Parts: sequence; C-alpha cells; structure tokens
Amino acid sequence: MRFSKEYLKLNWPIFTTIRQNKGFYKIGQIVFVETPTQAFTTEIVSIRSIELKDITETIAKNDAGCSSKYLKELMIKFYKDKANDLILITLMKNDK
Repeated sequence: MRFSKEYLKLNWPIFTTIRQNKGFYKIGQIVFVETPTQAFTTEIVSIRSIELKDITETIAKNDAGCSSKYLKELMIKFYKDKANDLILITLMKNDK
C-alpha cells in the first residue's frame, strides 16, 4: 500500500486510510506500507464500507489532515465514477 505523502497519521500505531472498494483487502491481512521515506508492515484490523457522504470532518482530518470537502474532491479526482464505493481501512503497525 503506497502513500504519496508523509502523513502525520503514519507515525501513529493505528491509523486509517480510505481506498476504493475492490474486494482486495481483508481483516487480518498483513499489508506492507511504503511512503517516500519509510516502509513498514501493518495488519488490517477493521474495514468499513463508506460513501462520499460518510466522510466527516473528523474522518478527513484523521485520514488526510484536511477538510471533508477537500477530501471528497480528492476521492472524486482519484476514483472518478467509483468514488462512492469506498472503504475505510484501519491499520495497526506490526511490531514483529
């Protein structure tokens, strides 16, 4: 799983990410995370289906450090007509 920026959340032991729902991610799955300056493993601890309307200010701030309006615009830009078929993934860093 790639992150294009060094989001503050990536320093936390547990963090979220919003991705398109492709059925690829599963609870318990070990995921390798790569950023421009670091790499580490995580475990998916929860997955929740969401739509654009479900992206609150709190979710947007915690996930991307921005407003919900801006994050919704990004989701539309990234995922186009699939922007309402999203998942909110909670990841926990793997200390192993």
